[in-house]
Amino acid sequence: MDLRIFMEWNDQCGLTLNKMYPFREGIEATFKEKLYGNSITEITIVLICRPEDLKQRKRFKKAKGVFAYDLIVDFYQVKNVEFEEKKKLMRYQMVKVTKETFKNYKFDDFDIKAFLLDFNNAVDSVKW
Repeated sequence: MDLRIFMEWNDQCGLTLNKMYPFREGIEATFKEKLYGNSITEITIVLICRPEDLKQRKRFKKAKGVFAYDLIVDFYQVKNVEFEEKKKLMRYQMVKVTKETFKNYKFDDFDIKAFLLDFNNAVDSVKW
């Protein structure tokens, strides 16, 4: 399965894109050889940390097997904590939003439990 993370970012949150790239790349690499079923062949995440008030977008293109969603992180919460806390908060919010997003979907052939477990493990284990 292909998992890709794109970022819409404001560096003023205290985590620059240069700091985020190793985290993003580590998570993406974890899913290169994983398969969870035939319903989803690609997951695209737009990781957003900006001061605007945004609504989450979610879409599933069944014919292509592509599931895409926004993972919106609370900009002000991230901005107002120390660097190590920013990283912990980023990990926590990524897992929380992903679990909440997937709980609203049922796919014909996709092991959501296994995916969420692997996602949680990847987010927690990547060094950055």
